[in-house]
Amino acid sequence: MNEKKLFISQLYDYYGELLTEKQQYAVEMYYNDDLSLSEIAESIGITRQGVRDQLKHAEEFLVSCEEKLGLADKIQKVLLISEQIQELCSDESAKLLEISEMSSKITDLLS
Repeated sequence: MNEKKLFISQLYDYYGELLTEKQQYAVEMYYNDDLSLSEIAESIGITRQGVRDQLKHAEEFLVSCEEKLGLADKIQKVLLISEQIQELCSDESAKLLEISEMSSKITDLLS
């Protein structure tokens, strides 16, 4: 999957519920199910250009949400810090194990 597709798919995970039903369907089919514009158009009964427009508007909206809220970026940063904590806690002491468990809980909540 190329970087743009991965990025939009990630944004869809966070902000997808804010899209219209048609936009959600188009994004899911194009980015997650890897269908072509023609295949999506045929399945929902609109033109290929209509699907492209739906995707373009959805992409712009998702990027706009991320620019305003930064949720995906913040979650990635927290996950990275959590991984670093896990690495630092590889020692067997009780306090470090407790910290490691707490870090794992944070990671689980955000994943």
